[in-house]
Amino acid sequence: MFEKRGDNQTTHLENLLKKREKTLSAISTLAFPALPPTVRTVLALCGSINSDAPEISRVIQYDFGMTLNVLRTINSAFYSADKTPVVSVLHAIVLLGMDVLAHTVLEMPRAKIDEFRIGPKRIPPPWIVLSSRKVFAAHLSIAFARYTDMDLEVVFYQALFRDLGEVILSFINQEGYDKFSQFFLRRRNRDLASREAFGLTFDELTKHLVTKWNLPKKLMDVVYLRRNVGRPTGHRMRTPQLIAHLANELVEGAGTPGLKGRRLQEEARKKLKDLCGISEKMVSTLVRQELKELERNSSIYYETLKVTHFLDNLLI
Repeated sequence: MFEKRGDNQTTHLENLLKKREKTLSAISTLAFPALPPTVRTVLALCGSINSDAPEISRVIQYDFGMTLNVLRTINSAFYSADKTPVVSVLHAIVLLGMDVLAHTVLEMPRAKIDEFRIGPKRIPPPWIVLSSRKVFAAHLSIAFARYTDMDLEVVFYQALFRDLGEVILSFINQEGYDKFSQFFLRRRNRDLASREAFGLTFDELTKHLVTKWNLPKKLMDVVYLRRNVGRPTGHRMRTPQLIAHLANELVEGAGTPGLKGRRLQEEARKKLKDLCGISEKMVSTLVRQELKELERNSSIYYETLKVTHFLDNLLI
């Protein structure tokens, strides 16, 4: 009996290792898409004498895929001569120049929007849903961080890439992500479910990608904070990663139906209110303002939040 149990454990471990190898192999050829409207807008701005780097940066930061691709490009071995990782799109634009940026954007893969036309009878794929939430969380984190003395760029990119591994896996393996969702519903443990589906956890993949793509290591601070947030120390300090984490928790709550989602939002809102020294009314105002900005700057992401009932669940 004991030998059979040991054999089963060995087989299970072997299966997990095979899934891990398959996942990492798929990552090596990853080409994450940008949204077609963003591509058109950025190319037009690059060709205009009246546009500048900050304006183009604002447009790019409303597109998860383009933001990721620009940072991957500037931190690649070809451009990163001094090996100092670049953390922001604005800095990347300044270093690349308009012509190189336009060429980079032109070569980016583009999402085939027609394949998942957003409407009441069609559900966007998981990677679009997650990208929409990450972009909203990142801009929301900046709105709160303005009431502190924290570095806005660090807050933004930590919020945007907190769940980088999950976004990437939902794109390259939607079938595996569906299995993760099923495992998670049964076990209620994110790490166990992601390891069962992909052979590694989302956070492990995030760490792998940050290293592989030479992204700033400080992006991992928010991941470490989330893993330690239930412990007595390490999560009460007034830090950029705490705002990034809480903005994500607020958004995650809106994406979670029922009482659990509401409680998650209420807890995040209270902590953000106390951390930033603002009123409950101001918290609601900031959420509304950033929703309007998302609708104005990325209709695809806004419509995604709308049809997935995120907006119905969001406390305002």
